[in-house]
Amino acid sequence: MSDISIPLSSRAMNAQLELPAIVDRTATPDTPLGLWTTICWGAATVGAAYLTWLIPIALSAIAGAPVAMPPVLQHLPIDHMAIGAIVVAALWFNRRPLRQYLALSSLGWGGIGRNIGIGLAAYVGFVILIGGLELLRSGVDVDQNVPAIPKIVIDGAMIMWLIAYWFVLVIAAPIVEEMQFRGLLYRGLEARIGALATIATTSVVFGLLHYLGFGWPRAVATGCLGFLLGVIRWRTGNTTAAVVVHATINFAAASFFTAMILIAAYVL
Repeated sequence: MSDISIPLSSRAMNAQLELPAIVDRTATPDTPLGLWTTICWGAATVGAAYLTWLIPIALSAIAGAPVAMPPVLQHLPIDHMAIGAIVVAALWFNRRPLRQYLALSSLGWGGIGRNIGIGLAAYVGFVILIGGLELLRSGVDVDQNVPAIPKIVIDGAMIMWLIAYWFVLVIAAPIVEEMQFRGLLYRGLEARIGALATIATTSVVFGLLHYLGFGWPRAVATGCLGFLLGVIRWRTGNTTAAVVVHATINFAAASFFTAMILIAAYVL
């Protein structure tokens, strides 16, 4: 509640009372977290990004036999839910307002349109880059070892999977990952090691986070996207701009992938 709503008489009567314990009088919304505080909370978010891999491993160790991810968790973005919870917890424990600390400011329609355009151009560059890196990895003969496209059946399970896929890729990932990298990590590191080193560091971690299950071409290409998103965060001072660019890139990727599934199901 804004203090403008407090009656003057009450304010005068309570002037000598102590503030609640949850209020940190020493920190301001503009005070970045310390370097090691940022690193520790950031490391926790990176660990949370692997929950989808770690949960079956932990369950298998407990059961003494291979255990798959429980069905109730298969369609939930548990990785991103955990990362988001850790970011919120980091700011809550350190008495920082979420939107202001993470620079989640609103964008006008012009800013939204401009960042959508940047996102579309970035997706084209991403496809070209990852294609070139895949050629370098496999060799210049583009016809060798081309796998056959399997026939896909669009049933209830596939529809549920696509809904979960779109939600994670277009909504959860852009919001949570930008809160993580261009929000929490950028804000804490930039004040200590400078903008350029922060952008480079977060880009490397961002790329490596996408290595597992995809390989180094995807990690390198994603790291380049991370560098672009870091520059956008630096130039605009607004994490929301990076969210829009990230969401646009993922929307284009999800659209292409969904189109391939539909072609495999109804054309081939």
